[in-house]
Amino acid sequence: MTLEKILVADDDRLMRNFIAETLRRQGKEVTLAANGQEAIAKLEEESFDLILSDVQMPLQDGLTVLKKAKALHPQTLVILATAFGSVESAVEAMRLGAFHYLIKPFSPEALESSLEKAEEHIRLLKENRFYKEEQKNTTLIGQSPAIKNILHDLQKIAQSQASVFITGESGTGKEVIAGAIHELSLRSSFPFIKVNCAAISETLIESEFFGHEHDSFTGANARKTGRIE
Repeated sequence: MTLEKILVADDDRLMRNFIAETLRRQGKEVTLAANGQEAIAKLEEESFDLILSDVQMPLQDGLTVLKKAKALHPQTLVILATAFGSVESAVEAMRLGAFHYLIKPFSPEALESSLEKAEEHIRLLKENRFYKEEQKNTTLIGQSPAIKNILHDLQKIAQSQASVFITGESGTGKEVIAGAIHELSLRSSFPFIKVNCAAISETLIESEFFGHEHDSFTGANARKTGRIE
């Protein structure tokens, strides 16, 4: 998952535009807010993948924006920026759930580096979530000639890049075999994503695999990340 929708909140117009231009060059969808109150209003209207907010702003400060963001959208990452940095304020921001803390003035490279770290963080969280939800014990145990033959075949199959079609009656262990192939393959460090296609209606299968945006169709009340997005 990449960070596509980003909210930038800063009362300094030049800084706000500088951040927006840097992000848009990377193909990001950027929404701007000129103060904390405006940022909170936008958060109440829609969700964002990332919020980059100044700390010192009129009406509502960046820490208030951070707290509101975490209350409304707990998965949203927040990066705070300030020209009045201190150890105490940075610690407070991290305690409240900020992902990172930038000291102004910062370069486009520093901003891009923070963005890369945020995207890597999201990727690892997603992999860990899928691992916990989908991964089961797929270890094959047995000493019979049949099991030994299967294990021998799996070792060879797992090194191939070819698609594998596994057949068998219900309860014969097709999912266990699929999991064992994954564990033995060069892709074992990546998530093993299981999908029961028969349980997904034809109209929803695209959304299940690739996700959807808020209000992209009737009943899409929130943004959904696809299983293979």
